[in-house]
Amino acid sequence: MLVAGLCVEPVFARSSVDTLISGGIVYNMPPDTVIGISDGKISYLGEGKGAKALLTDTTTHIDAKGASIYPGFIDLHTHLFDTIGFDNVSCELNIQTSERTEDACQLRAEELQPGEWLVGFAEGLLTADLGISHLAHG
Repeated sequence: MLVAGLCVEPVFARSSVDTLISGGIVYNMPPDTVIGISDGKISYLGEGKGAKALLTDTTTHIDAKGASIYPGFIDLHTHLFDTIGFDNVSCELNIQTSERTEDACQLRAEELQPGEWLVGFAEGLLTADLGISHLAHG
């Protein structure tokens, strides 16, 4: 995963792919990143336009529909109790959609009672990276 995140050029391992995953947010990669899979293993990680040469008539295409993708993780676990505990006061920050994120967080903040806090969370992001000012409950 670390190696893939540091690569500027796409990672090639095969001349074609069995499956191509696109339309998702690939962790620590540029927005147009797609993933090619051959024989059950990642064989391409790079821009969508670079993957066109790897497609065949039998390639299966999966549209991730904006879902987060963490290539290389086999058992990506969740912190269930953290999620449940903060569900009613949390606001996920997303660098790809900072304007919508700010709107969503503002709406969430308006639902809070005086004295309650809005908890923002993100993976490796700072509010300055997102261009979001701190939201306060008035």
